[in-house]
Amino acid sequence: MKKILIIALPFFIFNTYVFAQEQGKGKGQQKQHVEHAQNQGQEKSAKEKAGHEKDNHKRQAEKMKNEPQGNAYGKNKNGLEGKAFGQQRAFDAKNSAIKKSNYAEQRIKGHDDRIKDNEDRIKAAKEKVKEQRKMGKISAEEEKMKNEKIKLAEEKVKRMKDLVEKNKKELKDLKEELKKTE
Repeated sequence: MKKILIIALPFFIFNTYVFAQEQGKGKGQQKQHVEHAQNQGQEKSAKEKAGHEKDNHKRQAEKMKNEPQGNAYGKNKNGLEGKAFGQQRAFDAKNSAIKKSNYAEQRIKGHDDRIKDNEDRIKAAKEKVKEQRKMGKISAEEEKMKNEKIKLAEEKVKRMKDLVEKNKKELKDLKEELKKTE
């Protein structure tokens, strides 16, 4: 019995080892098959993307052909040619610049008024906080919080002032350029 057991035991162990390896081979093949299918899917999607990109480029090229390029100022000359056409274009450009500068001036005046109004409101808020603190209506902590809010408002007004000053300078330069061309 011992002889049979000694002969059968290695055979049984070897047989299970071989069987386990065969199962692993099947999984490896399945993995390879799945990976191969995924790679094919990726290749197809890459080809489709390339095809879509080519179509997009073609569409854009067609749009470029159909859309006019530039301003086409020379297309409709209204009977003017050469020097007369150039002078008319210069006159139109100058008038456009004057209109834009007038509009910018009005906006700057509006911003100046708003800045003055905000400065008055900040000043009134500071006085109100001081008055409330003297009367004992608010605590020191509340006063501190309100003063922080006032500081934030002052910073915003300062940034707005800087921006308006910058715009005023640009407008002044533009007007000087317009005077030079006259």
